[in-house]
Amino acid sequence: MEEIIGITNIEPKGTKFERSETGVLKMTLADGTVHPRIYPICSFPVANPDKFISIRNIENKEIGVINNLGDFPADQQALIRKEIKLRYFVPVIREIYKITEEFGIYNWETKTDRGRKSFYVRGRNDNILMRGKTRLLITDIEECRYEIPDYARLPHRSLIELDKVL
Repeated sequence: MEEIIGITNIEPKGTKFERSETGVLKMTLADGTVHPRIYPICSFPVANPDKFISIRNIENKEIGVINNLGDFPADQQALIRKEIKLRYFVPVIREIYKITEEFGIYNWETKTDRGRKSFYVRGRNDNILMRGKTRLLITDIEECRYEIPDYARLPHRSLIELDKVL
């Protein structure tokens, strides 16, 4: 581990991630220090999910930061990615059945990669964000996120519904 400007960098050389007997993710550093229960937090989960990953202990104290997950061996990357996937659940919207509005709250009835889902979105400006030309990120009133990777590929009826909020 190398410290730069008060941030401890977790380097691939000598760092090992593995599951404990109980299935909890643990980390052993090059100096032999074992952190028996850790979890990763993405600093930029949407824009750069593999960069600047904070590794924290059970008390939510930062142990260090992985600058680039791609620098780690594939098996180590897989462990971290699996843990991140559990933490950052972002259903992908495949179809929009209906969007209705009442008092500035939009009720979305959708089909996602996880099944049928209804949720509420307050307003449009801050909670429906365009990322790139056709990618949308939607945040509902409970702070859950949903993604439409390419709205141009949605069924025609979905586009008519989506037009109500864009």
